[in-house]
Amino acid sequence: MALVGALLALSGWGGLNTVASAQPQPAGDLILNPTRNRAPAEPQAVLASGGLSTNDVKQALEQRIKEQSEGQITLFGFRQIGVKVPDLELNGKPTCAAEFQAGIEFQAPGVWASQHQGRPLTFVLLKPFSDLRGADNWHPFRIEDKGERFVLQGYALFTRDASKWTLAGFGQLGLPARESTVPDEASVQCVNQLKMIGLAFRTWALDHDDHFPFNVSTNAGGTLELCARGKDGFDANAAAHFQVMSNEVSTLRILVCPADSSKRVGGSFARLQATNLSYLVRSGTNLDEEHPDVILARCPIHGHVLLCDGSVRKAESGPPAKAASVPSGGEQ
Repeated sequence: MALVGALLALSGWGGLNTVASAQPQPAGDLILNPTRNRAPAEPQAVLASGGLSTNDVKQALEQRIKEQSEGQITLFGFRQIGVKVPDLELNGKPTCAAEFQAGIEFQAPGVWASQHQGRPLTFVLLKPFSDLRGADNWHPFRIEDKGERFVLQGYALFTRDASKWTLAGFGQLGLPARESTVPDEASVQCVNQLKMIGLAFRTWALDHDDHFPFNVSTNAGGTLELCARGKDGFDANAAAHFQVMSNEVSTLRILVCPADSSKRVGGSFARLQATNLSYLVRSGTNLDEEHPDVILARCPIHGHVLLCDGSVRKAESGPPAKAASVPSGGEQ
């Protein structure tokens, strides 16, 4: 880490010559996408396939915060901005940096020994308030109360070894600012995925007399007899409904919320299971386009809901409501 910080400090991150400078990426895209992020003259070895996802960078940052702060600092928001390929090598290995904006919240008072401009990004909270004379390069922030929030812009630096990218360290692009919110890229992507799911349901219905799969008999290609609807209207056998829409669902990836670490993208529609689905799907005879305001699906992570007309109602700030409290809008 000392080597990484020293090299970046000497190079001056803001003035680094870049072989390629990526445009802001949609959430969920590979941050090392081999085609989107490559300039014509860029060596193929720099951005090979198999890059890390936005969520990988977020998880690495969360781990760094947890380890260094011993739980006294938490991440409350994360947004991937883009990717840069510095004209820089570490120990003879090519590098790649993912730039991000993040929000951190303090769970206890103390002094945050922040670093700045190329120095390693640190999350050390000194307690009690320490004498910081002679530590000007720490750019310390005095945290008076629990719950204080900051937004910072930084980067995660990776080095390439054989066919794998390895995290080398984190750095800052400027002094953190006291803020209360920061855009959550995973939440934005979640909304987009729900819209795509809604489009799949409506497209399937066009060929089935405007009925969604759970209202069409299995004899006619639907899943009516396979429903396992609970008292709250949500169906425990949602995987079956998506399986019959394999031609309409563009990719199994949209069935997993980018913020849901408990689920994994399915390998095929034939083997799709509940462990491959984040979204809760409702079934019932009142769920069709004749009831546009009735809730069809819900994200248990963010609380966003998909309506039968294909629109998505974003959750208010704060923890999402429980599924049982979501208005049904009619018969379940």
